[in-house]
Amino acid sequence: MTEFALSQSVLAGPVVEGAAGLFHCALVEQGELIKSTLLRTLGPERAVIHRVQDEKQLTTTARRAVLDLLFLSAGQDLGEILAWLSQVRRQAVLTVISTAVYRKEWKKGDLLAVYAAGADWVFGGEWDDELIASQLSAIMERSRRDLGVNPTSRLPGPGLLEAEIQRRLGRGQTFAVCYADLDNFKAYNDYHGYGFGDKIVRLTAQILRDVAYDISPDAFVGHIGGDDFLFIIPQSDIDSVCGNIISTFDRVIPYRYSETDRQTGFIITKDRKGRQEKYPLMTISIAVLINKPRMFTHVGEMSKMLADLKNYTKTKDGSNYFVERRQKY
Repeated sequence: MTEFALSQSVLAGPVVEGAAGLFHCALVEQGELIKSTLLRTLGPERAVIHRVQDEKQLTTTARRAVLDLLFLSAGQDLGEILAWLSQVRRQAVLTVISTAVYRKEWKKGDLLAVYAAGADWVFGGEWDDELIASQLSAIMERSRRDLGVNPTSRLPGPGLLEAEIQRRLGRGQTFAVCYADLDNFKAYNDYHGYGFGDKIVRLTAQILRDVAYDISPDAFVGHIGGDDFLFIIPQSDIDSVCGNIISTFDRVIPYRYSETDRQTGFIITKDRKGRQEKYPLMTISIAVLINKPRMFTHVGEMSKMLADLKNYTKTKDGSNYFVERRQKY
C-alpha cells in the first residue's frame, strides 16, 4: 500500500504545469543560430528556451526545468549532432525528452543516421513559423501526455489527475472523487514477488476502468502509483460504480491466490519488523468525496478530507466504500 503522504503531495498545492503552462525547450545550436527564431515561433508567452552548450548543462537544465523538448540545429557536419543524440541516449534523465533536429537541407543518408542516433522528429526546408509552431506544440503536448501515463496500468498519472480535477472545479461541476486503495497488497507482493504484484495492479486498473467507463461515460480513471488509484464520476453513479468495482474485485482476486490460501482465507509472511504474520486475502477500500458547486476551489482543499476518509475506510474489514457526508473543513 502506498502511504497517503504521497497522495497528499499529488492532491495538495498548485496544479503542476500542464498543457496551459509554459513549455520548456532546450536548444543546441551547432548549425544556424535560431534561438530568437524558435522563441518567436513558439511565442515568449508560451515557451522558455534554454540554450545549452554541453551535456552537463543539458542534464542540469533537465533536472531543474523538466524539459518538454530538446531541439538541435544541425550544420553541414552532422558529427556533433550525432554525438549529442548519443549522449542523450546514455542519460536516464534525458531519454524521456523528445528530440527534434532542424536542418535546412537533408540527404537521405543523413536523415537515416539522425533517426538511427535517436532523433524523434526531423525538420527541414525553409522555416515556416506557423507550421513549425503547430508541429512543435503537438510534439510537446504529446510528450507531456506520454509522461503523464503510468507505465504499468497505462492510466493517467498524478499530473493529469490534478489537471482534470482542477478543470472540473473550474467549471463548477458536481462530481465525486474516489480514492481506491488495496488492503494487504504489500503482504501479497512480498509473498508472491514483484511480478505477481504487478499483475494485481494491472488487473485492478482494468476493473476500475471497465466498470467506471461502462457506467459513467464521463468518468476519469487515473493511477497515482503503486496500488493507489483515483477516479472521478458523477455523484449519481457512486453506488453503482463503487458497488460493482467491489463485487468484481472480490469475485476475481481470490483466484490470484493458491487453492490452499483461498481455503484458509489468509497468507503467512513477514511484517515490516520481520515477524511472521497472518494477512487476509486482498480487499479494496474506496474513499469518496463529493464536490458541489462553490464547495472547493482547488484540489489542495480536498486532500485532508480525502486522507481522513481513506484512513477510516481502511479500518473496516473486507472491501468497502464510504462517502464523506460532512461539509468542507
